[in-house]
Amino acid sequence: MNGNVLDTKEVSSLINIKPEMRGELKIPAFRHNEHYQYHKNSDGIVGHPNFKKGHPEECIEWGLPTIVFIAIITIYIILPIALIIGLVKLVNKIKRKKKSKNN
Repeated sequence: MNGNVLDTKEVSSLINIKPEMRGELKIPAFRHNEHYQYHKNSDGIVGHPNFKKGHPEECIEWGLPTIVFIAIITIYIILPIALIIGLVKLVNKIKRKKKSKNN
């Protein structure tokens, strides 16, 4: 990230390695459970957010403002449209029922 530190964590482990042998120490990557990808990745894996320059909390793509926006869209646009469609279908059904009784 152009020399900017995103986060730091000190890691230490006591391991015994016999002479002329080698050992392995696994250290998990930064926020590995969130499946981040390199920000210049040309493939762009869907569902994997990119590392971005800035504070680590700014890297989260599905933050609270996004969730609030989706909730507002759902409440003020999608639900009223669904309600109108349901009412139109109900009125048509009632009209057909009355028409069939009159005939």
